[in-house]
Amino acid sequence: MPTTFEMTRQLVERVNSGKYSGHPISAALHFVCGALLAHDAADGANPFTGLDVERVFAAVELLAERGKLEVTPFVASWHRSVDALDTRPAAATGAFNRHFRQALAQPDSMHGVESAIVDLIDARTGSGATGETYRELAAVMLRELRALVATVPEASHYLEPLVRRGGVTGGLTIATLNYDLTIEQAASRLGVDCATGIENWLRVGRWDWPKDGIRLLKLHGSINWVWDRPINEDGHLPRRLMRVVADPQAEREAPAIVFGQRGKLRTEGPFLSLLAELDSLMAKAGRLVIVGYSFRDEHINELIQRWTLEDLERKIVVIDPGWPERFDYAMRDDFRMKLSHHLLPSGLVEHGFEPRLEIWRETCSAAAHNLVPARTT
Repeated sequence: MPTTFEMTRQLVERVNSGKYSGHPISAALHFVCGALLAHDAADGANPFTGLDVERVFAAVELLAERGKLEVTPFVASWHRSVDALDTRPAAATGAFNRHFRQALAQPDSMHGVESAIVDLIDARTGSGATGETYRELAAVMLRELRALVATVPEASHYLEPLVRRGGVTGGLTIATLNYDLTIEQAASRLGVDCATGIENWLRVGRWDWPKDGIRLLKLHGSINWVWDRPINEDGHLPRRLMRVVADPQAEREAPAIVFGQRGKLRTEGPFLSLLAELDSLMAKAGRLVIVGYSFRDEHINELIQRWTLEDLERKIVVIDPGWPERFDYAMRDDFRMKLSHHLLPSGLVEHGFEPRLEIWRETCSAAAHNLVPARTT
């Protein structure tokens, strides 16, 4: 599966080579990526490191809703390409002659002529932009995301040592921020029960977890969860439905996932309830194993911080071959630095307790063999 930086490159390629080649949303995606890279370069960053796909998506979402943002009244003008790409100038220009002739043929022609000219000017300058191009681009990005994170069962073999821990008495609780199906596929290959709890939540609004097997909390959704049409029933407030599908690639409806760097706490759907459920399940664990997490989601970091405060005996194991060897002042807001500084300082023993953080600079497949199954989340 591609990393977030590689995913951006592949996403651009898919939009360019598909039915959207030459479409305004393709040009809009190029513009967003180019503008972000130029900003990074001007800020001293290396533009060749690439772009995080969630950052790109967040920018697209902002541009789609730019007319409603709190900061909009203070923005004198957007980059001219922002609005220019949000219109269909070619179509508007082609229709102008027809509308102009029709307006001249009317008894009160001046109003129609004026309206046609205003429409043409808006199309040429982007003054009439509504955000529709960027909304359409965001929808396409979500649909293409399904293909980018799709895996075949054979590709999930590296997770098998971890998944086997779900086969012991008491099972294993896994919380993931990913949308893929690799854990489910690995569990199926090994004959280990794996429950996401989503079916029961959709029926009755509660989570019901088995005592054994894998309890899989997909905190940011899954590619096989899709939004369905809203439903209106007498005696109930309108609500948007969700369903679980067997073949995500065949679905046209938007996947029910939390994507992008903004708004990770989504009120719609099961996401807030999943976060509360994770908080409850973590309270029963004395050891938290963290694999492949970048520590950039504040709501997850807050859960981790509270979990460490409640019991000094609780310990964290971080499996990350790329964990920084050292931290500097420029990284003072990095949650990883806070963990190292407060849970792994050399003076901890002098204060009466052992270090509470272990760093394993290994890959998941290598480290999973050494994980102890008991009381692990």
